[in-house]
Amino acid sequence: MFLAPPLAPEKKRRSLILRAFSRFGLLTTLVLLLAVNVLLVYAHYFLVIPTVQPKELYHRAWQMARDNLYDQSRLREWDKWEHKYDDKIETEEDAIKYINEMIGSLQEVVTGFLDARTVQSASQHADEHLIGVGIVFDLQTDGSGQLKTNAQGKAMPVVSADGYPLVKHLLRGSPASGSVIKPGDAIATINGRQTVGLSIEELTGILHGQPGTSVELELKRLSATVRETLTRAEVSIPIVTTRRLPGNIGFIRLETFDRWDTADQMQAALEELADCDAYVIDVRDNTGGFIHSATIAASLFLDSGTITTIDSRIPEGGFFKYSFGVHGNSYRFELQNGPLAGWGVKVPRRFGRALAELPGEVLTGRFDRPKTPHNLTGKKPIVILVSDWTASAAELFTAALKDNDRATVVGIKTYGKAIGQVFVPVGNGARLRITNQKLWRPNGDWIGDCGMTVSNGVVPDVIVQPTANANFGDETDTQLRVAVEILAKKLGQKP
Repeated sequence: MFLAPPLAPEKKRRSLILRAFSRFGLLTTLVLLLAVNVLLVYAHYFLVIPTVQPKELYHRAWQMARDNLYDQSRLREWDKWEHKYDDKIETEEDAIKYINEMIGSLQEVVTGFLDARTVQSASQHADEHLIGVGIVFDLQTDGSGQLKTNAQGKAMPVVSADGYPLVKHLLRGSPASGSVIKPGDAIATINGRQTVGLSIEELTGILHGQPGTSVELELKRLSATVRETLTRAEVSIPIVTTRRLPGNIGFIRLETFDRWDTADQMQAALEELADCDAYVIDVRDNTGGFIHSATIAASLFLDSGTITTIDSRIPEGGFFKYSFGVHGNSYRFELQNGPLAGWGVKVPRRFGRALAELPGEVLTGRFDRPKTPHNLTGKKPIVILVSDWTASAAELFTAALKDNDRATVVGIKTYGKAIGQVFVPVGNGARLRITNQKLWRPNGDWIGDCGMTVSNGVVPDVIVQPTANANFGDETDTQLRVAVEILAKKLGQKP
C-alpha cells in the first residue's frame, strides 16, 4: 500500500501538477511522485513509536522482521516463532529475552534488538555526541575474518587471554582520555559487574548513562590491577581532522559516516584545504554509518557518475531498486525495477542535508535550499587509504571514487559489507535493527554481507601492509608515506 499526502483543493492541485509537469516533464514527474510515495510509506512505517504490552512487543518484533528483512530465505521457518512463547511472556524482560532468541535464529549478524537505552545512545551518537566515558572496543572475528557473535547474534569484542574485553582506543576529550586508562587495557569489571562474555552492545550500554553519574572500572594491565572511577559526560565525537602535508598535499582523516553532518564536515574540510594541490582521504578503520552520508560525501569529488545502486525492501511487500549518482550540478536517480525501470530523474540542484526535505521540495515545486557545491576538488589527484576494517558506507564511498577514476586506493582489502539496515520501532522506545537493503558499487560488483555468504571488499590499487603498532598519520605510517609518494609523482614533484 502506498501512502500519499491529502488532496489539495481542485484548483490548487491542478496548478501544482501542471507546474511539476512543466518543470520536469510527465515521466520525470511520475518517477518523482513514485519516489515520494515510497518515502512517505517509510516515514509512516518507521516513525510511529507505540507503547505496548510485553506480548505485543514480542509480536511486533516478529512482524517487523517478517515485513522488512531483505533476505527472505532466512524467514522460511519464521511462522513457528509467532506464538511460540505466548504463555511464557509476562514482563517486558521476558519479551526481550525471547525476542533476542527469535532474532538470533535468523543468523544475520547485523540484525538485532535494541532496547530503549541503546536506541537513545545511538541517537545521541548520530547527533554529534554521546553520554558516556569515551571507551571504544574492537570487533572480534574468526580466522576467516567473519564477525564472532553470541547466541543472540550480538557482536563480541576482542578480548584478553582471560576473556576480558580490551580497550581499542579512547575518544579525544572524553573522561577516559584524561584518565589512567590506556589502549590495550583489559576491563575486568564495570560497576562491579564481570565483563567476561558481554557483547559490545552490552558493554557500551553499561558505560553509557546520565551525565554526572559515575562508572567504576577494574582493569588488568600485565600482572597489575588498576582501578579508575570516571564521571559520565557529554562526549563530542570528532570525525574529521585535517592537516597539511609536505608538497602542498591536504590530509583528511574521516573516522565514521554515522553522523548526520558527515558530508557537511567533509565539505568544510575540503574548503579549508581548497588551495592544496592533492588530497589523501584516510578512511582506515572507518566502519561505516549512514548511506546518505557516504553518497553525499562522494558527490563532493565527482563531476558526474553513478555512486551506488540500492535495492530496498518495501515494508509488507516488494523491492524498490534505483541507482544514485551525480550529473553536473544535479543528483540523478534511475529506477532499476518495476514498470518505470530505466527511467531517471535529475534533481535540479545538489543538496547537502536538505536532501532529506526533497519530498516537500517536489510537492511544492520550490527548489530554493542552499546548494552544495559540486566537485570541490576538480581534477586534483586523490589517494584513499583503507584497511581491513574499512567497512559498509566507507567502502561505498571508496568504491564510488575508485570506479569513477577519481582516486587511487592504497592499503589492504576492505571488510566486505554492502548491506544496509533500518531501525524499526517495535514499541516502548525499542527498535529492531534490520538488514533491508543491498548495495552495489558503480562497476556493478557487490562488496558482500560481512562474510555471512560473501566478503569481496574493495581491493586497493596499491597493496601496502600496515606497519605494526603504527599510529595513523605519524612518521611510522608506511601506508601514508606511500600515498604521499604516489601523489608527489602525479604532481611531478620529487618524492
